Amino acid sequence: MTGYGNGRLYLKTGDFTAGRVAQTLWRLNLLCALCCLALRNSYMLYYICPMHTAFTLAVYGALAVRPGMNGTRRGLAAKLVACVAAVALVWEVPGVFDALWRPFTFLVGYVDPRRAAAVAAGAAGGSLAAPPPARDPLHEWRFRSGLDRYIWIHGMLCAALHPTLEGALARVDAAPRARRWAARGAVAATALASLAAWHRTLFTLPKARYNALHPYTSWVPITAWIALRNLTPALRTSSSTTLSWLGAVTLETYVSQFHTWLVTDVPDGQPKALLALLPGGAWPLTNFVLTSALALTLSRRLFLLTATLRDVVVPHAPRATTTETRLLARNAGAAAALGGGLWVAGRAAIALAGVA
Repeated sequence: MTGYGNGRLYLKTGDFTAGRVAQTLWRLNLLCALCCLALRNSYMLYYICPMHTAFTLAVYGALAVRPGMNGTRRGLAAKLVACVAAVALVWEVPGVFDALWRPFTFLVGYVDPRRAAAVAAGAAGGSLAAPPPARDPLHEWRFRSGLDRYIWIHGMLCAALHPTLEGALARVDAAPRARRWAARGAVAATALASLAAWHRTLFTLPKARYNALHPYTSWVPITAWIALRNLTPALRTSSSTTLSWLGAVTLETYVSQFHTWLVTDVPDGQPKALLALLPGGAWPLTNFVLTSALALTLSRRLFLLTATLRDVVVPHAPRATTTETRLLARNAGAAAALGGGLWVAGRAAIALAGVA
């Protein structure tokens, strides 16, 4: 969806302005950044945010460079091939990933505090006879980003092919009844056969073996779903209101679940259990309903706040103007000054509390 949504937007509007990029990054990172600052959590604890951010910037970079190429099939194909080659270079060639991302460890580095504590206890002669080895801070980022390293390009491909496929569907819908249903039947049979083969040969593999193949095969079920979802006009024009509502707040749901639906026993730690609103673990299903309602309600509210603040703090028009650029620079400077001032004040308060 990152590749498709951003790719479709840029190909349709040609809007590569700083305001558009800033609004997208604001939407992806505001809530996550506030949680990290307020709770001193790692950015990678909410790994969806850095992953979407990185691939969103990748889509932008691919299409914003020499945008004239976006208007031709050959130009778009060259850009997609270049994206595949770049991903293969970074994730497949030993040493390149570390060379690229090691300077950004302060952003995408993460080690579960429980593992760090276990390693420290073992090194200090604690009770652990064989403590687990210390994990590379980039391990989590390498694993998470690696799983989806190619699929954003598949999304861009779908965005590039959208007009062509839309025309093909229109021709099928206008064909005589027998030919129309023969074409739909062939598409459905191919999609279902692909899904069955993928499930039988890949999805049922042990987790470690499946994870190793996921980056190269995740496009199979996604493409099959797209084909089946668009098989007839009725399917294309039908949607679930509930799922649409949930889809709008997916990002906020993911970030806020760490603090309104799940709980952890250490700072910056992965969640381990469902939040218990009822004492003594009583009525677990009722507790599940209450915590879920709380998390979804808060997620919706956070989504609305993020969107409202975005329109105020990050001005944007379809075509950038000098005024817009000046406002963006002014607001960015004000945010940096305010953030720096609050950080200094916070450090001073901690120092004074330590003295006291």
